[in-house]
Amino acid sequence: MSDGGVMNCSVCGSKLELIKGRWSCPRCDYYKEPYQDRWEAHSRNVNSLAKEIKVRFPKVSVTTGLGATSSERLDIPPDNKNEPDIEVWLLHRHVLSIEVTGSDKVSVPPKPIYVLAKKLLQAEKSLQQGIDYLFYVIYPNNSFTLTVPIVGYYRRNIVLGGRVQGERYIKIPPEQALPGEEVFRRIQSILLPFYPQIELGAKV
Repeated sequence: MSDGGVMNCSVCGSKLELIKGRWSCPRCDYYKEPYQDRWEAHSRNVNSLAKEIKVRFPKVSVTTGLGATSSERLDIPPDNKNEPDIEVWLLHRHVLSIEVTGSDKVSVPPKPIYVLAKKLLQAEKSLQQGIDYLFYVIYPNNSFTLTVPIVGYYRRNIVLGGRVQGERYIKIPPEQALPGEEVFRRIQSILLPFYPQIELGAKV
């Protein structure tokens, strides 16, 4: 774990830093570090979607994941590192999680959609707990919604990439994705049993 007195991370080999009285890996413990130039855009996307949900559906509560709406370099506890960007609550019950992803540099189509494989595992765990889960994917020319079954269907279509060595991505054809508006239709369907007269776009 050390080389000439230098402490290194046992997972990725990065030099450890003494932060807040403990040795931390800037790569593993501070997951924003490799993506620091994109995090402000991500924060804006999360904030924008959370606000739009509240505008369309005032009766739901919306919370955001730890650090999801800030570009600040935060010490994220291990149990919180894979939490979704947005949680939607109805009548004090967590009913939907949303992972916001995408890119501000590529156009889809023609490019494919990429989703971190570890995010699919988190999504499947959420479904097992009775909490719906969606991926909201934003690009300069388009936005899409992906359900867990859509992403899961392509789970063996793995490519390595990203800015952290060894990151595994699921490659998904864009024609298999649903329109971005589908995220609001899903919330509408969750609300329907409680508010039968709801129409998409109506404030409920």
